[in-house]
Amino acid sequence: MRVVILRLPDLQVLDATGAQAIGELIQELETHGTTVLLKGPRSDHLKLLTEVGAIDRLAHHNHLFDDLDAAIAHAHEHASRSETGV
Repeated sequence: MRVVILRLPDLQVLDATGAQAIGELIQELETHGTTVLLKGPRSDHLKLLTEVGAIDRLAHHNHLFDDLDAAIAHAHEHASRSETGV
């Protein structure tokens, strides 16, 4: 299993078109078997990502993280499950 962490805390500007593009990227990766984890979108960006449906395209609601270490640990959990076939 592949896992991608999109790190968004330093993103300065996000409009609806950009948020929709992030949603499309999430959907494309998830469709092709890559789990997407989002790390740290700013609160205004999170609101916009939610409004355009990008957050709903994540495979699971717990794939949104404030902490990079937690996102990395979760990614390792996914990878280890894949290796053991669980």
